[in-house]
Amino acid sequence: NPQDEEIELTANEEINLDEITELTFTAPTGYDSYEWMVNDSERTPVSGSPHILTIESDDIPLGQNTVYLEVWKGTTPYETTFTFTATRTILGELVIEATLVNPQDEEIELTANEEINLDEITELTFTAPTGYDSYEWMVNDSERTPVSGSPHILTIESDDIPLGQNTVYLEVWKGTTPYETTFTFTATRTILGELVIEATLVNPQDEEIELNADAQINLDEITELTFTAPADYESYEWMVNGNSDWPGGNILTIESDDIATVIQLGQNTVDLIVEKAGALYSHRFTFTAIFE
Repeated sequence: NPQDEEIELTANEEINLDEITELTFTAPTGYDSYEWMVNDSERTPVSGSPHILTIESDDIPLGQNTVYLEVWKGTTPYETTFTFTATRTILGELVIEATLVNPQDEEIELTANEEINLDEITELTFTAPTGYDSYEWMVNDSERTPVSGSPHILTIESDDIPLGQNTVYLEVWKGTTPYETTFTFTATRTILGELVIEATLVNPQDEEIELNADAQINLDEITELTFTAPADYESYEWMVNGNSDWPGGNILTIESDDIATVIQLGQNTVDLIVEKAGALYSHRFTFTAIFE
């Protein structure tokens, strides 16, 4: 065990892999040859001691394990097996290992309860130990499908991660015994920058033209102004030159009938406040209006 105490293991016994560091199997000496197998895979015995086989705990899968030994004495073979069952303590915080991939395709470890910036990652991957009979993944109470052929791995694209606290829940089964654990992290975004509001204007020829922040527009040459914010926030509050009487969606359109009363000559400000998971973000878009 971790205290370097040697404890005898009897056949068909159950062991907790979290409580041991290695297993040693010893056969009688005096045979001409020894061939060891563990779960149908050939194993190499201790150098110089072919009658002894040692297995590290990390190399033992959960569930039933079978150690097979065939020995020869002259032309006569003998064989035997030793079975035991490996379990683990109820899954703890480290059962799920999480990594993120950034836009440079670099893989970075993510620790539980950490904060991540969704503008700096492309995907998240959660990995549980192999060896269980079944895996059931959920993210924020919604069932998720693991990687095809690798049920112990779950990958989430960054676009599919909401702002705020996120909880990854995993339930696994080994035989008739369930184990469960959670992994939490918080998702944020960079404070909204210049591109959070995309603005366009429509001229009398019905052409749609991009409007850049701090640009100048001629009110005699436009029939409509549209301001667009990202669509994944929970609420939107728009203000144009202090006027807040606007719908609450992610798109604000000022029609031709309102331009004369809402847009003023000189500098104009479009303010936006959005909310996601209790967090508020704000941004201001300014432009100058003339009339010629």
